[in-house]
Amino acid sequence: MSNIQNPDWDNRQKPAKVSYDLTAHNQMTKAGNELYVILDWEKELSLLEFDTTRKMDYELNHKYFVVSKTELAIPDGYKVDYTPEAISKKSDQASFEGSYAVQGNTLVYTKRFIVNNVIIKKKDFPKWNEFIKLVNKFYNDQVILVKK
Repeated sequence: MSNIQNPDWDNRQKPAKVSYDLTAHNQMTKAGNELYVILDWEKELSLLEFDTTRKMDYELNHKYFVVSKTELAIPDGYKVDYTPEAISKKSDQASFEGSYAVQGNTLVYTKRFIVNNVIIKKKDFPKWNEFIKLVNKFYNDQVILVKK
């Protein structure tokens, strides 16, 4: 991690924004002339699905308001061949938006995940599970770069 820029801690009326550069290892897989890329390592709440045996509501530790932007410098000699289709999903409990865009020689991944209510009611588990399945489908789809 480098070039860390902290938020203005004195102005608490603005959202806290932390910017940094991150060099990530082992996030690309090479197969022939293709590179498979994963740009989201956090995958917030991806494992939070409920089975039918649970008898009680579930309480999260806190609300979520995650907005992230990840940029990948496209390696020399490669071009973007495939990006996952953008998603925008809202439910009573949460909302998720994710997209990829090519801007010059940079691939930009943006994500916005909001959970306003920390208690997920047992009666809402099926709706929650469907929401998480759609988010996971987006999370698990990889970017493909190919040699020019």
